[in-house]
Amino acid sequence: MATSSRIHLTPLTGTELPHHKDIPSDGDKLPDLQTFLAEVLAEGDRFMSTTLHDGKVFKVGDVKHQPPAKAAIQIRSAVIPHQPTENWFARTSVHEDAATDGTATWAEFDGNLRADHSDHEKDYTPSVLSAQKEYSWEQDIQAFGATAGTWQDITMEIRLMRHKMPVFFLKDREFRVLVITARAQKWNRFIVVQIPVARNTIPETASKAGQQAVNAIYCSVETGELLDGKITWSMGTASDAKGILPMALQKTQMANAVAIDVSYFIKWRMDRRKSHAV
Repeated sequence: MATSSRIHLTPLTGTELPHHKDIPSDGDKLPDLQTFLAEVLAEGDRFMSTTLHDGKVFKVGDVKHQPPAKAAIQIRSAVIPHQPTENWFARTSVHEDAATDGTATWAEFDGNLRADHSDHEKDYTPSVLSAQKEYSWEQDIQAFGATAGTWQDITMEIRLMRHKMPVFFLKDREFRVLVITARAQKWNRFIVVQIPVARNTIPETASKAGQQAVNAIYCSVETGELLDGKITWSMGTASDAKGILPMALQKTQMANAVAIDVSYFIKWRMDRRKSHAV
């Protein structure tokens, strides 16, 4: 039986998520946790390994350079028919597996982009103000060995990510996302899937502080793979910052926005190595 596609801008509701003791379900039949994880991870992996490279879907764009990262960054874009229509932007860069300026080791990529993904994103991304963890399925996932399909070391949690906007008069944006991370069982590959989560059907637990933010949405898939001493790092995302920003204007900024993350991460790792931090 075919499984439904979940990696979209349409937020998941409480009844579309596996059971969590603190999320009310009103007696609805909920997805099995291990099956849910296997399906979402397979969908994300298929998207990055197949759809991203389908010339009928994604248009190849510019090659960008973001120092201090040495790797060239290939940009792709696509308009994917869904409800609503999704404007996807993606990047791929190939890095030397080395603890030297301009790049990072596989251990650094995997240990900071997969492991504790959201916390590390806050550490290296200037616009991320907070990454509050609301829910975790850790105990339930550990009960079946944190494996599903071809993946291991799986985590799943709901995070409330707060971003500062680049223009001073725009309010901060808050993105509530389901974050799933995993590592391949038989080769050096990781994946991170993020899907928006509804704010009206799942109780919010994150603390409220400071200026009121605009509720926004994004979904993304990120992968890393080590092969023959080269690390291929790819990410695809669709988003809507909401508020007064028209989508046409948002689209003009997205290619640069996805590319600059490469610079942020590599610079952060270089700085951490120089300070002898982990």
